[in-house]
Formats: sequence, structure tokens, C-alpha cells
Amino acid sequence: MGAIFEKNKLKQDNLMKNKIIQYCIVIILFCLSCQSEADKRLDAALNIAGENKKELQKVLEHYKNDPEKLKAAHFLIEYMPGHGGYDTKITEIMQPVYDKHRNISEKYNWDNSLEWQKEIDSLWEKEETNIPIYRASIKQDVHTIQAKWLIKEIDLAFDAWKKNVYTRNSSFENFCRYTLPYRFQNGICLDNSREVFNRRHTGAFSNTAADFRTAVDSLFHYYRDIQHNKFSAASMPVYQTSTFEKIKRGLCDHKTWYNCLLLSSLGMAVSIDYVPAWGNRSGAHTWNALIIDGKTYPFEPFWENDIW
Repeated sequence: MGAIFEKNKLKQDNLMKNKIIQYCIVIILFCLSCQSEADKRLDAALNIAGENKKELQKVLEHYKNDPEKLKAAHFLIEYMPGHGGYDTKITEIMQPVYDKHRNISEKYNWDNSLEWQKEIDSLWEKEETNIPIYRASIKQDVHTIQAKWLIKEIDLAFDAWKKNVYTRNSSFENFCRYTLPYRFQNGICLDNSREVFNRRHTGAFSNTAADFRTAVDSLFHYYRDIQHNKFSAASMPVYQTSTFEKIKRGLCDHKTWYNCLLLSSLGMAVSIDYVPAWGNRSGAHTWNALIIDGKTYPFEPFWENDIW
């Protein structure tokens, strides 16, 4: 009789354990289904980060008492996978070529003449095979970005956004998508360009009486010496804003990411648009666009009398 009782009790205990296990599985599945897509992206990014995970977690910990900046940090980290750039050593390797490029331009007083074009093409033709840039590899931001750098970027972005009279009332979503990003093209080396531009042009967008296009035109006039290279040495890479300012010549691709870094550093909501090929001729084109009060304002990347 006792053996039968113990057997029945064991059976009941097993049934109870199974029910508890089933209940726990249901709870876990329910919790997983309730996890937002953003949370899933964040978890995935942190897992991909590997040894650099602790640096990204430092950023989240830093903003734990600042909900808005914490959400901004989440946004940046969520979208880090798949985006990256070269180590700044690549610019050091290219520096002798950039110096020669600038010397040729100075020789021709920065005139994009046919002679200048031929000499620039000849320079890159000779130097391209000697530069081991194609052995370099892009490193994902999620593996390399340090907490101190990212915190500074976020703080600068918020400060510029709040001081910009044209965009400070725009939505947080627009801020995250078009002002907050530190990268607008893969391959570009991360640097302190946001800080440099912010310091260089303090108050550029603080005049409520001026139309934003007038303010942008004034800013672009400051950089009017940065011009299209007329496709001379077209495949020569440019990895940093400081390099672009040094050689002052490049393609629309170069100027669009430069413009994005410049304008977003000052609180503007800015993006890049392009056509892969024209309908009536070969070749692609890229340009920029500002997003203000829900409207998009495209403009040509290089300064001219009417870029809009």
C-alpha cells in the first residue's frame, strides 16, 4: 500500500514539475515576444561587440539618469553593426601623396587647369601601386569605438541641436536619424571633426531673422576653395575631413559626407541622396538635403551661386 502511495506521489510531483516547466517556457516566450525590435537590435549589437562590449556598456551606464541621451546612445549602438572605417594609420600611409597633391595645386595657384589635371593624374598613376591601402581592412565601429569618444559625440550633438534655431523644435526621431550620426559613409576614419566644426562655427545657425538657406550659403562660402577635382585622380581615397581640407579637391561623394559632418555638427538635420546613373548620360551623382519642419531641401554639394 505504501509503495503505491509513493508511486502516485512521484507521478503527481512529475506532473507538477512539467507544468512548472511549461509555465516558465510560456513566460519566457511571452517576454521575448514583448521585447521591442530596438531592444533586440541593441542586444545583438552588444553581443557582436565582443571584447568592446564593456566600452559600449559604459556609455549606457553614463546616461542611465538621462532618458533622452540614453535613447540616443541606444540608437547609435543599435545601428553600429555593418558600419565601420579604416584606422587613422591609413591616412598616415597616404600622407606623402596628399603632400605632393597639395604641392602641385599650389604650383598652379589652385587653378584646375588641364595642366593641373594631367599632373595630378600622373601623380596618382605613379603612387597608386606603391601605396598598400588595399591590404587595409575596414573595422566595424562596434568593435572599436571607445566610450569616452562616443559620449563626447552625443553631448556635442545634443548641444548643437538645442542651439540651432531651425531644427531645435524638430522631433527626437529626426534628430537621431539626421543630426546625431557620427558616420555618413563607411571607410571614413573617425576623428574629432564634430568638435572642430562646432568650435569653428559657433552660432552659425542662431539668427532667427535669417532664412536657413542664407545661413547655409554663408557657411558654404567659407569653404568655397574646396572644389570638384574634375575627375583627376578620381580613385584616390580621402579618409578624413582634415585631409579633404588640405588637398581641397575631390568628388561629389567626398563633399557630401564632408557636408553632412559639417552641418550635423552644427545641429542641422542632413542627409545624402543620389542617382546611380543619369537618364540621358553615363555617370552617377550625389548631393545633400536638409530636413526642416518636415520638408526636404536638396542642394548641390560644392559651393556656387545657387546650390539649391
